[in-house]
Amino acid sequence: MSSQVHGTQIHTSFQDSPASAAKPILTYPNLPQAVSNNAVALVKKNDNSYLVSFMGLGANKGYQDVHNHAWSLASFG
Repeated sequence: MSSQVHGTQIHTSFQDSPASAAKPILTYPNLPQAVSNNAVALVKKNDNSYLVSFMGLGANKGYQDVHNHAWSLASFG
C-alpha cells in the first residue's frame, strides 16, 4: 500500500509469513508516554525517513485519556 500526500510518500508494508511477525525487522525507542490506539505512519521523503505516532489513549485508556500528542523519530540518509 502506498499513497501520495503533498509530495511525501507514505509506505506501509505487511509481511506474508506469520513466523516473521514474531521477530521485528527494526526496533525503535519507546514513546515518551504510554499510549495505545495511536496512529502510526512511516513517511519517506528523498533519503529521509520519519516514523510518526499521533493521537491515541493515555495509560488509563478511558475517554478522559484521549489526547492529541504527536511524536516523530527521524532517520536521515
